This record gives sequence, C-alpha cells and structure tokens, in this order.
Amino acid sequence: MVSANIILDTRYKKKGDVFPLKLRVVHNRKPFDLSLGHNIPLRDWDEKGQKVKSSCQAIENVTRFNALLNKDKQKVQDILIRLQDEGKLDTLSLEELKNYVTQKNTEVMTLAFGAEIIAELQEAKKFGNARVYDTMLRSVRNFSKGRDFPMKQITYAWLKKYEAWYLSKGNSANGLSVSLRTLRALYNRAIKQKLISNEYYPFGDYSIKSESTRKRAITGADLQLIRQFVPRTERQERAKDYFMLSFFLMGASFVDIAFLKVKNITGGRIEYKRRKTGRLHSIPLSPPLQALLDKYMPGKGRKILSSM
Repeated sequence: MVSANIILDTRYKKKGDVFPLKLRVVHNRKPFDLSLGHNIPLRDWDEKGQKVKSSCQAIENVTRFNALLNKDKQKVQDILIRLQDEGKLDTLSLEELKNYVTQKNTEVMTLAFGAEIIAELQEAKKFGNARVYDTMLRSVRNFSKGRDFPMKQITYAWLKKYEAWYLSKGNSANGLSVSLRTLRALYNRAIKQKLISNEYYPFGDYSIKSESTRKRAITGADLQLIRQFVPRTERQERAKDYFMLSFFLMGASFVDIAFLKVKNITGGRIEYKRRKTGRLHSIPLSPPLQALLDKYMPGKGRKILSSM
C-alpha cells in the first residue's frame, strides 16, 4: 500500500505560530515527509480537504496556491503509479523510494555505469568482454567530448548522430555494429538493475547493421606451412606454440590458454571452459598436443600452464 497526502506538520511550530506544509508518502505503513517550502497558521488549514482555507489572509491568491500544492501532489502520485506499473514499487526500500520521488540518485550516467560494468567483468575474470566494453566506452567518450551524460539521453536521434560520427572517422560498419551492440547490452543491464525505465529504450526502432566479411579460416596448406615453420627466435617459437595449442584445443582463445592449469589435464584429456561462452570442452590428448604440453610442463606443478 502506498499513499501521498498533503499535511500540516503540527509537530514543528515555527516563529509566528505557523507550521510547515509537507507531502507525506506512506509505503507499507512506513512514512516519509517532503517539505513543500511553505508555512501557515493551524487555523488556515483544512485537514480533510488537504488545502488552505479560502479565509487565509497570509496568502494572496489561495486558489492558485492550492492548485500548486495539488500539482506537487499529483507529480509524486504519477511517480508512484509508474513504479507500481513497472513492478518496482514493492522491491524498493523506503530510502530508495524517497530518492525516486525526490529524483535524487536516479540518473544513471553512461560512462560511469559503463566503468562499473567493466570493473565487474574484470573481477569475474571476463577480460575479453571487459575489453569490448572498454573499446565501446572510449568511442562514446570521444563522441561526447569526454563529458558523461544520463543514459536516457541516448535516443534514436543520438544513435543516428553517433553512427554518422563513427563512420566519418573511417571506421567500418562492422566496428559500428560491435560498438552499438555493446552499448545496447549496457543499456539492458541498466534496465535489469532498475536504474532506468524501459520507456526510454532507444533501440526498438533503431536497426544495428553489419556487413558480410570474407571468411578468414586458413587452408590446410597454410596450416601445414605453419607446422613446418622453423622458428628463428624465442618469440617466434612461442607464437607458433600458442597458435598450435589453440588449434589443438578447438580454437581456444588466448585468454582461454592463459587460464589453463595443470589440473585441467585429467583422464587422458584436457578440459576447459571457454571464458566467453562458459561452454565446456573436453579434448583427447593427441600425441602432438601432448608433446606441446610436455614442452612446458616441467616445474609447473599446479601453476598456470601459460606461465611458460
């Protein structure tokens, strides 16, 4: 249950025998008051009608004054109705509801929120996703000339301007697609966390486009050339080993390889989860793969294999 009413707070008598007018919001039987910035005598207050009596001499235009009071009340009621319709009202604490009503701390800032998500991804060791978000955020920061801005300012018109700006820098349509998809994911996170209403969602009418690219898989002949290549430096040797390890592990990314540990080897297989998808891979230890691992295993104990 929630309600909003205009009251005269007779607990706080002020100089001149007047009392403050307040808007009292009650949520689940717990109240909080918002000052309306006016004080009037007790004799001039109509408690039942929640208005100033027409006989009040302290206010020049009582009708207009009461209309302004009702406007303030209606504004708060509209916020409460919206929160109720969105299913948020019962999930908010009294302090959170007060912040919504007073419109404090309700603006989610795009760059700041993006930085929070990057920190969360890094904490979860999802470094690949964190880099994608960081790239998008740097692009948006350049577009906004370094200024942070409320996420609700991202409208259809904003997206079209960003698109034109991004492509004018000589960037590809596919780069734009990745950036916008990441921005959309950030926006969806904000909605899921109830930091912004989905009524502001700008991607409903905006189409994120991309271009087909030539397949970049190498041929069997090219793979054979890499396998036969004799490294001339230690760096070349490591590069070849990492590439072949990725190949033997069904296309493991560098970050997947970086987090491999000795304990991933079990029962004649090497098992690992892709950092990006969480999908489990279980791959038999073929002789070439075993030979490559044996090259770097001595002295590793339970350490990460990539500390080679």
